[in-house]
Amino acid sequence: MSMNNDQFSLLDITSESGSQGDFTQMLDALGEFESGKESGDPAQYVAINQLHFIGKYQFGEALLTDLGYYNGDETPYPGSPKNDWIETTWTGKDGVIQLGLDLATDRASYPDYPNEDFSNSDFLGNQTAQENAIRQAFANNITIISSQLQEQGRTIDEFLGETRTYIDENNQTETLTISMSGILAGAHLRGTTSIVDYLVEGTVTEDENETPITQYINNYGGYETPFGTNNSDVLLGTDYNDVLVGFGNNDTLTGFIGADRFRFNSPDEGIDTIIDFNVTEGDKIELEQSNFNVVWWEGESQEFYPEHQFNVGSDAQNEFTRIIYDPANGGLFFDPDGTGNAAQVQVAQLSTGLALTHEHLAVF
Repeated sequence: MSMNNDQFSLLDITSESGSQGDFTQMLDALGEFESGKESGDPAQYVAINQLHFIGKYQFGEALLTDLGYYNGDETPYPGSPKNDWIETTWTGKDGVIQLGLDLATDRASYPDYPNEDFSNSDFLGNQTAQENAIRQAFANNITIISSQLQEQGRTIDEFLGETRTYIDENNQTETLTISMSGILAGAHLRGTTSIVDYLVEGTVTEDENETPITQYINNYGGYETPFGTNNSDVLLGTDYNDVLVGFGNNDTLTGFIGADRFRFNSPDEGIDTIIDFNVTEGDKIELEQSNFNVVWWEGESQEFYPEHQFNVGSDAQNEFTRIIYDPANGGLFFDPDGTGNAAQVQVAQLSTGLALTHEHLAVF
């Protein structure tokens, strides 16, 4: 089904208003629908549907493989489209080494909300792992969506605030407003390509349960998210491991507790202020590898060593230095050619006097 004849209009907005609530409230609303249990019910984290999608956000093998939790074959259960969840292929991320149930052989023995005693090494029942995973998934999706739109000469900002009509589950014509949280929800339901197709072409797709992407865009739209626009945004994290992305202009980012990641796609997107970068909680600065010209692994040449591409002080240490943190003023700078003649570019403002090392930086 497509929306070629639907009405598109644009609201006068400058940034996400978050009128529906904050990011945690958005995830709670999404988790209620996905799991079939009310917010706060521990049964959300053990939910298993008929296709073996699991947990509060109904994760599948492919997604958890992308997120680094699972290293399985992504092959469905023999003879069906179900996830088979082979137990020997969990990576240990967030301490998870197993699903917690043997769905590959004994699914018929378990109800939709199994009441086994799960441990911190299980993914089922593991609130921390599942909450961290969905936040990472949303960050990855918004980066991919932005890239896919850029390939078509478009940006996310073009669509934010646009209103469109759609046909709801009762065959009634309704109006939705495109928002960052709605885009994220739609991508979670149908993937990044489908949400880009909807934004650009108006194409509406459905999942295996015949839930249309427009339902998610509408129902989970209007919430705050930790992902900015080309305006100067104020972005807030949660009590888990968040990824905050300012995109364009001068943004203000607060991660709160958890091992948060502050993602920078390009050195020319303004100067973001990070209010609470914490070197002891595992916070990291994430840099897009090609745009920042950083190669974060040890190779045969010293230029590939992270410690040679990062320096603490006011200037580059050598020709390989690309990232500089000045503890005197808290500035984080990109240097395109190290000790060459090109000027440094400030990309972030951190607190002064941080014990920042190359271990606090990562690339994607």
